[in-house]
Amino acid sequence: MSLSELSTELDGLIIQQLPQYALHALTLTNKYYGGLAEPYLYRNIKVHDTSKYSMARLALNLVVRKELAPYIRSFELVYTRENRIRARASDIVRMVKANHLKTDIFNDRVENVRENFLTRSPEVKKIIQDLVGPQFTLKRFTGQFLGFLLTIILLLATNLEHLQLEDIDDEIPHEACWERWQGSTQRASGISYPFHKLKSLELSIGAEASIPMLPPTESLKIRGQGDNRLCWLPHKGPRTIGDMCSLELQDVQISQDDLETMISLPQMRSMKHLKMTRIGHPTLETYDYRRLSQLLSTSLPTLKTLEWIGENGVYLHGTRSPFGSFRGLMQLEELTLDYQYLKPWTAVAISLHIIHPEHIIHPEAFFPASLKVLRITNVPSHVLMSLQRESANYILGTAKYLGLSRFDLYTDLPWSSSIGIGWMEAIRKFMAELVSSLDDIGTSMRIYNHIDQDDSELLCEKGYALICSRRICM
Repeated sequence: MSLSELSTELDGLIIQQLPQYALHALTLTNKYYGGLAEPYLYRNIKVHDTSKYSMARLALNLVVRKELAPYIRSFELVYTRENRIRARASDIVRMVKANHLKTDIFNDRVENVRENFLTRSPEVKKIIQDLVGPQFTLKRFTGQFLGFLLTIILLLATNLEHLQLEDIDDEIPHEACWERWQGSTQRASGISYPFHKLKSLELSIGAEASIPMLPPTESLKIRGQGDNRLCWLPHKGPRTIGDMCSLELQDVQISQDDLETMISLPQMRSMKHLKMTRIGHPTLETYDYRRLSQLLSTSLPTLKTLEWIGENGVYLHGTRSPFGSFRGLMQLEELTLDYQYLKPWTAVAISLHIIHPEHIIHPEAFFPASLKVLRITNVPSHVLMSLQRESANYILGTAKYLGLSRFDLYTDLPWSSSIGIGWMEAIRKFMAELVSSLDDIGTSMRIYNHIDQDDSELLCEKGYALICSRRICM
């Protein structure tokens, strides 16, 4: 290796460690350092949805210098988590100050970029039409500038592996979705086309947003927002979402029929990870979970982790069918379930004062031998405390029969001011003895207290017990 080659290799190793702003500064020095820095500068891109100017500059750079687009491996359009109007105003102020511009001059620059795309750039039109066909027109984006910029970027970034889009209020631009390339000559000829390397897709959808036909991907995460979190999942067509390994849905409203249709897709049979958090449908009181557990066993035979949880501290009332047996999931290793999806809310169960799920009374009938980690969330504290001996025996028996390595519980202890010192001391003693008993048979246990919807605090584990927190004092 020559000294010049060694120098270039060392420079490259150093440049890999630099932050984004330093990489950008290097591109402004000379052609040599710019050539070394640009692959890393463009590799992982994160843009705030309020910064249309940044999106426009990025899109223009990719159009003018097409050699930059293949460097992009990850693109994230991140929602600014504050009031949207205020966020956009503050974004403009930051851009104005950074560029030493007056507000009206800044707005003129944004409009100039818009005009360059919409009316002065036949090259842009040709790029899109080469990919999606002559039926595409730029006119449809006159009032959707952000969607237009996003489409340009996604069309050109053909090596994209990870895509995250937050606060999607409208459909993801169809021109950048896989359905546009189903009959593409690029695929047949081996030429790169959008999304052909996509492995991970994360979407945060706004109120009444819709999701078009999605490209094939190994991992899909969809998170809902707003009051009307309607979600039309892509379950039409034989190759809608590709062979998937991981699926996570959170705060999404979907009917049981649509959910079952999606789970039954042949592309889902290789699923390894499934996580459902607060999903449901506004016209349904609840799902038929017993039917769902049967479908999971037959449709997802290779599933290794399953998580199905609901609102913390919210319990469903009325007649419903809890989850049934998971024994058909013979490769399942980790299972996290909300107590409300195990507890039978039938008139007979209530009349007989049945408060413990059959799953922990008869674990041999409900859990596969492969299970190593079990978590039960939203366990009412009165369930644990009203029948302490029975609770401990059932939990201990389940852990011992399955040979669990971990068994965690999440409960809902009330505020310390609402209960007596004696009751809190009894809870503390019960938890410590339960953790110790499980440790004796080789199962580690942690007991948590729900704080709010997505937060909890550790109450007890081996060698530790919470004495006092912002909510409880023990």
